[in-house]
Amino acid sequence: MSGKVLRHAHLVTGLLLILFFVLSGQYMQHTLRLSEQPFDAQRMMYRASHLYLLLVGVMNTVVACYWQPFKSRFSRSIQGLSSVALLLAQPAFAFAFLTEPAVVSPDRTLTWSGCVLLLIGTGLLLIARALEYRFSKQTNESTPHAD
Repeated sequence: MSGKVLRHAHLVTGLLLILFFVLSGQYMQHTLRLSEQPFDAQRMMYRASHLYLLLVGVMNTVVACYWQPFKSRFSRSIQGLSSVALLLAQPAFAFAFLTEPAVVSPDRTLTWSGCVLLLIGTGLLLIARALEYRFSKQTNESTPHAD
């Protein structure tokens, strides 16, 4: 995928997830009425899942705002893998919000998967940035300077 496509995908999906965050907050307040429920565990699970939506939506929006395709092919490949992980984290957290809090259980596979995808995406992006910095430094050192 091209850099423009990935940048656009991060921006659109990130903003959509932030909108989903706002709508899910309204759903929790007006439909579920969590503040009136005596069961604290379920209320906390909904709130945590709700905040994960904001986290991953903001993360993807920020990635889109600062997106720069790297010059090194290897760095670009790692950057692409990072984008895939960060983009896949969004539906994982969205489906987790829709399904996991309804059944109060410590087994939250989708939430765990979303967290792992966020961690992998962030780690790969840091690695790609470091490799790109090293590549650009080597390229600048090998370029002859005019005196």
